[in-house]
Amino acid sequence: MYYIFKTLDGRPRVSYTPHEPEMTDVPLELVEETEIDPKFVGNEIWVDGGWKSIDVSPEYRRLRKADYPSVEEQLDALWHAMDDGSTVKAEAFYERIKNVKDRYPKTEIPTLPNYASDVQMIIPDE
Repeated sequence: MYYIFKTLDGRPRVSYTPHEPEMTDVPLELVEETEIDPKFVGNEIWVDGGWKSIDVSPEYRRLRKADYPSVEEQLDALWHAMDDGSTVKAEAFYERIKNVKDRYPKTEIPTLPNYASDVQMIIPDE
């Protein structure tokens, strides 16, 4: 059994015993009992009689995340910087990517035949 207490500032505290308040100097209020592990991650707070997840990320983190290129683009740029000598090679990373690139080199995109000259106008009978 899990005993879920809330602290004065609304944060959760999980215990295996209902006697947790007697074992600590932190004021605790029992708010829930459950047989299922609540698996709190650290951003929950007690609001209006229930646990709510709050966004505790600093504003800069959200703004940066929105503006960063994708991980794929970042890794590609890093590999190219290593390949052209702009930065030191991380050998394991560089060699693994290089082996794949060498195994499957870029090829020219084949041009499609121009079928437009073979198209005949079909005019329905009136």
